[in-house]
Amino acid sequence: MKYEVEIKSLLQTEENAQKLRDRLAKQGIQLSKKYSQINHYFLNDGDFSKLEEKLLPLFDEEKRKNLKKILEKGKDHSIRTREMNGEVFLVMKASIDDTTSSNGILRMEFEEKVGVSIDELDKILETSGFGYQAKWSRDREEYEKNDFYITIDR
Repeated sequence: MKYEVEIKSLLQTEENAQKLRDRLAKQGIQLSKKYSQINHYFLNDGDFSKLEEKLLPLFDEEKRKNLKKILEKGKDHSIRTREMNGEVFLVMKASIDDTTSSNGILRMEFEEKVGVSIDELDKILETSGFGYQAKWSRDREEYEKNDFYITIDR
C-alpha cells in the first residue's frame, strides 16, 4: 500500500528556493531529476461514456480495466492531460467516498502514457464534451532520499 502526504509551501523568490536547495544538500538530499511539464485541466462536464469509448483503444487490457473502473465507479472526476519530457499522459482521479477527487482521502488515480500527442488527446476530451478549465506549465526539480521526495516547482 502506498501513502502520499503532500505539503505545499510558497517560496516566493528564487533566493528562498536556493536556501531550500542548500539545506537539502546539507542533509545529503540530492537532486535526482529535472523536467518540464505542460498540464491541461478539463472541466467535469462531458459525456463519460463517449470518453470511455474513445480512450480505451489507447491502452492495453490491464490499463483498460483500471480506466473503466475509475470512469464507471468513481465520482467527482478530475481529468488532465500532461506532456512531460516529450511523453504524453492521461491523468484521471476520482473520489470513492464523499470527498473531492482533488483532495479526497479515498480516491482512485490513473496516470498512464499514451501514444498520441497532447493535442490529439485534448481533442478526444473536447469531442466528448469536456471543456478546458486551465492550461499551465512548470519546471520541476525533484530531490529524493530513501522513499521521500521533495519537489521545487517554478
